[in-house]
Amino acid sequence: MHPLATIAAAAAAIVGAVIWATITKVTGYEIGYVAWGIGLLVGGASYAMGGRGVSSGVIAGVLAFLSMAGGRAVSIDIGIMEAIKEDLTKDFYEEVKDDLVSYPGTDDVDVLKAFLVDRGYEVAPVTEEGLQSFMSNFAPNYDRWKDQIPGFEDWQTEFAKSQKDLLVDEVGRLEVLKESLGMMDLLFVLLGVVTAFKLAGQDEEKEPTVIREDDPEDPQSLT
Repeated sequence: MHPLATIAAAAAAIVGAVIWATITKVTGYEIGYVAWGIGLLVGGASYAMGGRGVSSGVIAGVLAFLSMAGGRAVSIDIGIMEAIKEDLTKDFYEEVKDDLVSYPGTDDVDVLKAFLVDRGYEVAPVTEEGLQSFMSNFAPNYDRWKDQIPGFEDWQTEFAKSQKDLLVDEVGRLEVLKESLGMMDLLFVLLGVVTAFKLAGQDEEKEPTVIREDDPEDPQSLT
């Protein structure tokens, strides 16, 4: 395995993941052909820098798969955040600004419970489950914004990211990836991995053996 081939394949894998995520963000769609293209990119980069043989093919295939998984994960995050942002309207933003004026922080639980009832987050009596829900979903951002809430678009992005992170942590990154994959997605991923393996895993060309006339192992040279 040529070291430069591994480096080139790894660099191509990073580029491929970025391309996938960028296409998803710009178009709003995940295109299966991109997975196949990543396989071509990674395998081609390895081959161009001297990658040959089974070991090169395996490394290229693994890197192509990791590239696809990374690109897919980022594109899923983008999709989740965009969906959350749809509910984060300017009216909601103004309500949050009003809530922050009277937000007491989380040091005194009884005062916090009174705030939740007064501002309509919970109904009295506030249950432990309701309190923990606020502590997970709102308190981290409210503590950060209490002194200075960001502008609408920055607030929207920060809030959406925090909610996305909570969702992914609760469900699990691997489970999110599994749930997002259909049969066609798996087919293109397989095609991409196989393509990378075949491109980088081609056998090295062997030079033909030349037997000299005086070579004792050549029967004709002894006659």
